[in-house]
Amino acid sequence: MTAAPGATSSMASVSRVHVETASQIDDDEPLSVDASISSSVQRGCFAMAGARSQPMTAMRVRLDTRHCEALAELLPVLLCGEESAVLAFGGYVGSAALQAAARKEFSAIQSDEERHTTWLRRLKLGLPAPRPDQGLLRQVRRFFAAVREPQLGRHLGRIAALDSAACLVLGALRRRRGAIWMDRTLSNLFALIHRDEVRHVGIAHNYAKLLCDASDLRTLAVDTRESLTRLLVRRGDALEELGVCPDALLRRLVKLPRNLFS
Repeated sequence: MTAAPGATSSMASVSRVHVETASQIDDDEPLSVDASISSSVQRGCFAMAGARSQPMTAMRVRLDTRHCEALAELLPVLLCGEESAVLAFGGYVGSAALQAAARKEFSAIQSDEERHTTWLRRLKLGLPAPRPDQGLLRQVRRFFAAVREPQLGRHLGRIAALDSAACLVLGALRRRRGAIWMDRTLSNLFALIHRDEVRHVGIAHNYAKLLCDASDLRTLAVDTRESLTRLLVRRGDALEELGVCPDALLRRLVKLPRNLFS
């Protein structure tokens, strides 16, 4: 999860996030799906150049109705983040101002985020439609637009803060005996996204520290995470339905990891 067009190395507190994966997911057939359900890719938060136009097969979701509805309410925030990340890192891949090693790392992150976007779009097709909420969509777009910074180091600082927060959200959703955990395929999917985001935090964190003062980066990180909590509070009921205490999660989000830009 990131903001549209962004760069990092491992910080101890985030890199220790443990992600268990029961199985690997192939990109062509990432999950068990219901082949009888398919639809054209729906428009997301952002215009995606070269987005696939062919029909996409819906993911089979093995949750009860109330949990499917709750996940459908939360999913737009996650999906907008992945779409934004594709644009963010794609904007840096071709930059002549960056060294080849940096472009290679950013290209790998872009590929990860494109894969995440495809998985979440398939998940969206397997869930009921969320209630219309144009206010949420506008707020989500404003949030990710604010993460963009004209200065590379500041942009990457916000990305590291955001992606480390995404790791907390994914970890909370995947907790043992929670609603997502009960669907092993869905839990594995979130585990793979979680694992990738941990790596993205490390990369963005390292580059940001090379380019900016640590105190400035921590200020940006606080602002980014506080803005995210204001966004997620609108989906507090959905989090609670999925077995996540929204108050506890939001408190964790506003508290920066000790080793983030220390």
